[in-house]
Amino acid sequence: MTDEEKITAPTAPTGPDTPAVPPEARRVPHARTFHGDTFIDPYEWMRDKESADVRDYVAAQNRYCETRMAGLAGLRATLFDELKSRIQQTDMSVPTRMDGYWYFVRTVEGQQYGYQCRIPVRSDDDWDPPVIDPASEPGSMPGEQIIFDANREAEGHDFFRLGGMDLSRDGRWMLYGVDTAGDERYDFRIRDLETGEELPERLDGIAGACFTPDGRWVFYTLLDDAWRPYAIRRHQVGTPVSADAEVYREDDERFWAGVGMSFDERSIVIGTGSKTSTEVWMLSADDPEGEFSVFIPREPDIEYDVSFACFEGAGEHGEDVPLAVVYHNATNPNFEIDVIDMRSHKPPYRLGEGVTVAVGSPYGCERGDDVEAGASARPVGAGYANPKNPAILQGAHGLAIEGIAIHRHFVALSYRTDGLPHVAVMTKRQAAADFLAGRPWSFRELTPPALDGDWDVDPVVDEAESSAALTGDDAAGPHAHRGAGEDGADVPSSGDPSHDGPAMVTTWDGAADDLLPGETRRLYSIGTSGNPSYDAPRVRYAFSSYTRPGELHEIDPATGEDRLLKRSTVLGDFDPRDYMERRVWITARDGEQIPVSLA
Repeated sequence: MTDEEKITAPTAPTGPDTPAVPPEARRVPHARTFHGDTFIDPYEWMRDKESADVRDYVAAQNRYCETRMAGLAGLRATLFDELKSRIQQTDMSVPTRMDGYWYFVRTVEGQQYGYQCRIPVRSDDDWDPPVIDPASEPGSMPGEQIIFDANREAEGHDFFRLGGMDLSRDGRWMLYGVDTAGDERYDFRIRDLETGEELPERLDGIAGACFTPDGRWVFYTLLDDAWRPYAIRRHQVGTPVSADAEVYREDDERFWAGVGMSFDERSIVIGTGSKTSTEVWMLSADDPEGEFSVFIPREPDIEYDVSFACFEGAGEHGEDVPLAVVYHNATNPNFEIDVIDMRSHKPPYRLGEGVTVAVGSPYGCERGDDVEAGASARPVGAGYANPKNPAILQGAHGLAIEGIAIHRHFVALSYRTDGLPHVAVMTKRQAAADFLAGRPWSFRELTPPALDGDWDVDPVVDEAESSAALTGDDAAGPHAHRGAGEDGADVPSSGDPSHDGPAMVTTWDGAADDLLPGETRRLYSIGTSGNPSYDAPRVRYAFSSYTRPGELHEIDPATGEDRLLKRSTVLGDFDPRDYMERRVWITARDGEQIPVSLA
């Protein structure tokens, strides 16, 4: 074949045993020179996706695939029908409160997209999600409003994707972006949810956008020709887009940029980062036309993130204590969390400043010796102890810190040990007391309840170790988690089986274990989920394992009351109790432990 030879389409089969011929793309040498090096790319012509040659070649490849896969058509249909038969298509998410509304998503059998809906809260202290019939028609419940019907919005488009949605604090204005070309450039609009009308300004072809809480300002991110988010602009709602001001530009092509509101909605935050370095800029939400200031200047090969919160009324005279929570790897390759009392001085701050709440293990890490002499040579799975860490992290294996969330009423810590994710919780009141007293925070492991009659419950061990836990004897080994009281100690069962249920047998650091060396029982994935409101009194978490479908729970850290909000429905005769799972650890030739998961 010559360089200029045209596309060869697959030969149509003449019989059942005639092999299909794959199409071959023509080669047209094209030189590209960068930094003095020249590369010859024979397929540069494929960049023109609208050309007839490219379209013909793709069509030929599709015909070839269909020909090769024709014999599997029956199996493909069988697999698709079986998977589809297990899915409950008409369903809805658990309502989540944000400001004055409960928000949820409905899905309807036969519809390609979901319905974004909401119902007004019943009162200021309404934190129990409303009971809504998933089988009812979208918009049919009393007070229910469909704020975005993606099925209607997608009409007339071959491709449709919702690329972000934000709401003003009063719930009237909605900022949303859509992509109808599939190029991941989103067109943002502002809709009045009271009238359904849209404002005239359009933010087209951008990466993302956010409202200020009052809905008067929009900050959005521009993309360059390489699809790199590189600049942030400020738009005043109701004014021409042509008058928008650029508030930040990232000229280093290794870095991207993005913008959003801090979790407590007190600051507008710009985050910029490369593969190995990050930097955060901030501006008070009370002064959206002000100048952004850097929180901590970037450093090569150092990653950090920051969130903002406060200890309400914890000051000496009852004033709030404003906090900056910094997550970084400046002094530890497996990250640490520092909490800065922002009353001391204004930014910029420095990495490592503040009180360390949690720190990861340096064992087996390339930069481990910078933390502890000889750490790099130690096995990754060696137990790690650090006086700065909470009691639940002492002796953890392969410990990595993954983040922390501080709400008005609780604090949640995410980390990983023994190769599995974990979550620990505590009350905000206890966190403030620990912080101001300069002692490690009194987190308790969050362990999902077991199913009645399931294989991962050992009543004898459960009862004995639960009693040991109530005495504060964490070294006793496995115990049933019931929650944490104000003093950080476990509290007794609430006495309501619907809230407590049976507890999985757990070790002191939360890894489910059957007391056999080297084995782990329940291989679950867990993480906080559905907690967008700073004011929520209880923490929601999502849980699933190889043998148990996803569940959404809500737990009160003050009482230990754990309530199941939703369990994924698997249609048919599926029962998770019919399946077991195990993790065993295999010792490799170099002495490292390798986890093997069995279901």
